[in-house]
Amino acid sequence: MERFAGGQKLLGKGCIGAIQIEFGGCNIDSRTYFRDFWNLLHEDYSAYRILKDGLWEITNYTERLECFCNTNYFFAHKNPEQTQDRKKNGR
Repeated sequence: MERFAGGQKLLGKGCIGAIQIEFGGCNIDSRTYFRDFWNLLHEDYSAYRILKDGLWEITNYTERLECFCNTNYFFAHKNPEQTQDRKKNGR
């Protein structure tokens, strides 16, 4: 979560189109939970769990998502046109 603190302005401006995170045992050590990422991102980003055969959309938070066995998540901005416009305009 410390990494996200540095990018908070960019997240708030809608400059970041997609985010991929790896979640696992190290999150136990850092006391970082999927809920932390969900609370930060779910309003502006659609959340997905990356599976071997595709993406599984996460529409609601549940404690079952707190799986500390190396899991990858993908967050895609809900308004990709906004992120593209910001890139074109240099903002």
